[in-house]
Amino acid sequence: MIRFRYNSKGYVVDMFHDFHNHILCSVKDAHLQKLTRKLNAFHKQAFINIGTSTSFRLCKEYANGYENVGTSLTEFKNFNRDVKCFTGGKDAQMVIDRFKEISETSTGFYFAYYTDESHILSRLFWCDSQSRQNYSLFGDAVSFDATYGTNKYNIMFAPFTGVDHHKKSVTFGAALLEHEDEESFKWCLENFLDAMNKKEPQCVVTDQAPGLILAVPKVFNKARHRFCMWHIMQKVTVKVSPSICKDIDFLPRFNSVVWDITLTVPEFEFKWVEICALVFITVHLHHSPHCSPSLFTELFPVTIHLQCSSLRCSCSCVAATARWVLISCSSLISTV
Repeated sequence: MIRFRYNSKGYVVDMFHDFHNHILCSVKDAHLQKLTRKLNAFHKQAFINIGTSTSFRLCKEYANGYENVGTSLTEFKNFNRDVKCFTGGKDAQMVIDRFKEISETSTGFYFAYYTDESHILSRLFWCDSQSRQNYSLFGDAVSFDATYGTNKYNIMFAPFTGVDHHKKSVTFGAALLEHEDEESFKWCLENFLDAMNKKEPQCVVTDQAPGLILAVPKVFNKARHRFCMWHIMQKVTVKVSPSICKDIDFLPRFNSVVWDITLTVPEFEFKWVEICALVFITVHLHHSPHCSPSLFTELFPVTIHLQCSSLRCSCSCVAATARWVLISCSSLISTV
């Protein structure tokens, strides 16, 4: 406690007691003090489109405990508020400006964008020098997964991914598309081909989007178009009646045929008809050349399993692409 007294010379200390009327902050709670709560560059780069609470928990896992984060959830929310206020309605222009800056300093960086009649950004494609190098080495098979949507602008995120010699996912590029029509997909694939010096892949794996089915053969003249088996298998339980799916013999026998990479074309077609006859399903083979692993032997006689398992856009592909996107655009948030 300190007491001051005023005299002709000003305020002087009249009384001082060096004891506290409250408990001092413990070492365990020191990280909660305002002086120690500060956002650094790592915290700002952790802000991806997953919410402030999830970003804070992500930092906690990286720092191995809330006490090691160096800030609190309140600072995360305040920073998120400041970012939204700073970007306002110019966030798309900020991305374009940033990409222009990168292209001036990095000759291997490529990007293209398209605005509609309202001058709103509706298409964006970009790739860096590392992704183009990856494509030159591992671009025989490309997976283009146009099934990811953002939770703010309702714009589809479509990464181009592949598999390297360690069977790890590598990124060739990425795109943001507002519409899933033929024109948008064709624009995206044409820019991808321009970025890769007109080098076509041997095989392109996509989902069964109608716009992609029409756009792929118009852009890639030599590449074989195949459907992603993972997406097809997700629809089996929807397309087939529940009573058939509950049959203990149907799904194992079905998987043993569609996932068998050792089958020849005649063997696959024979077993396919056999399964359909077993459960009284009408035989449809018009999509089989686009999806069956047994029909990939003419393209990849040794590593055909990459097309239907490792090459699909799984969670590992998304994680790898997310890291690549964050590295490409890391300075956008750090400038706030």
